Amino acid sequence: MLKLSHRSLLILSGLVWLAVGIFLLSFGLNLLFTSLSTPVQAGDHFSLIHFFGQKVSGPSNGFIVVVTIGLMVGFLKGRTVLKRTATKQVVNLRAHANPAKLTTVFNKRYLILIGLMMMLGMLLRYLPIHMDVRGAIDVTIGAALINGASHYFKSAFQPTTEHCNPT
Repeated sequence: MLKLSHRSLLILSGLVWLAVGIFLLSFGLNLLFTSLSTPVQAGDHFSLIHFFGQKVSGPSNGFIVVVTIGLMVGFLKGRTVLKRTATKQVVNLRAHANPAKLTTVFNKRYLILIGLMMMLGMLLRYLPIHMDVRGAIDVTIGAALINGASHYFKSAFQPTTEHCNPT
């Protein structure tokens, strides 16, 4: 079984979160851009861009409001909920010998959680919601994951007691 240092495993985990976050953020922005150029017709599902566009003088400004809200909520979610999740992973990893097996970070429970989140994301395609609502959700989750990834990177480069030499 492949064994890596704690630092390498933390960086790897952070890179996974960062890659998925960038993918979701860009996918969500693409959905929002597409929605901006698609006219809303009677009987369509609720559109966030057009809702906020009515409040702030135009769909372009509504687009900016939706993206800003998505980024802010994602930032807060990353700083609270995902930071706690990442901290648990870091503590769990550091409780193991160094170097540790790859399965130390990506255990069954963690992989099941990732699988459930992916299925939830795929389910959004089939729900009757407007594409800009899906885009806003993806922007929010992407921003949260990017922010959560930063916790892994910070933890990877923080000195630990096992590396300190009191000379």
